Amino acid sequence: YGKISYWNERYTNEEEQFDWHQRWYGVKHIFTELEIKNDANILNIGCGTSSLMEFLLLYHMHNQHIKEDYNWDITVKTVQRPMLGIVAPPVDDNLHYIYICKKKHTSK
Repeated sequence: YGKISYWNERYTNEEEQFDWHQRWYGVKHIFTELEIKNDANILNIGCGTSSLMEFLLLYHMHNQHIKEDYNWDITVKTVQRPMLGIVAPPVDDNLHYIYICKKKHTSK
């Protein structure tokens, strides 16, 4: 899992969305409790083909909380997928992210 070539090949062959951590409804309460401000930017690191940001975007568009949502992944194929009919924006080094969604791996 540690090589970019693995993920590039995987996402070239897989078109379906897959949520590695949890789906939106499993983490919605966390975002609600954060009381995110109207001008917040959110960066989802290691997004893969997760639908999390699509649901987050819909939720916050409805509640008018978030300025921008961005996905970031090591593989370009995943972040170039259209999301709600919108192609992911190019990276902007001038953006400052207040909230970062990162998968947490735990070992037993």
